[in-house]
Amino acid sequence: MISRAMLEAKRWARNAFGFALLVLGIIAIPTPGPGLLLFMLGLATLAAEFAWARKLLDTMKELGLRLRAAVVARRVVPGARVS
Repeated sequence: MISRAMLEAKRWARNAFGFALLVLGIIAIPTPGPGLLLFMLGLATLAAEFAWARKLLDTMKELGLRLRAAVVARRVVPGARVS
């Protein structure tokens, strides 16, 4: 059986890891690199513990789905005229 102190230590480590990913993602967004991916992974890690992270993650997922729908809807059919 894992002691309560060990469970708390794991929780703190998971939260620290999530915040580290979140900060690295924010730093990496304007630079070349996987900034958005790190940001989303940080949010996913923190969403298990914090409601604000879960809400923000859901909002980001919804925005991603809307963006994908907009890009797919604008596909140009080969051979079609573009005015």
